[in-house]
Amino acid sequence: MLFNCLSLIIGVLYIIVGIFVITTKTFAVKLDPIMANFLGVLLCLYGLFRIARAIIRLRKKNNNGR
Repeated sequence: MLFNCLSLIIGVLYIIVGIFVITTKTFAVKLDPIMANFLGVLLCLYGLFRIARAIIRLRKKNNNGR
């Protein structure tokens, strides 16, 4: 249960960092706009993946608990 909650939180944080990279074009250093967009989209997709994986695990746990 704790792993799934942490995965949800970390997924949201990855999405926030991805949006930050896209809007500011920085990630500890100044980035080229193309690389910043690529990295930002990649971070957002990974955040969505973590959220989806946590939701799938929570649903499986709830179905097995019945």
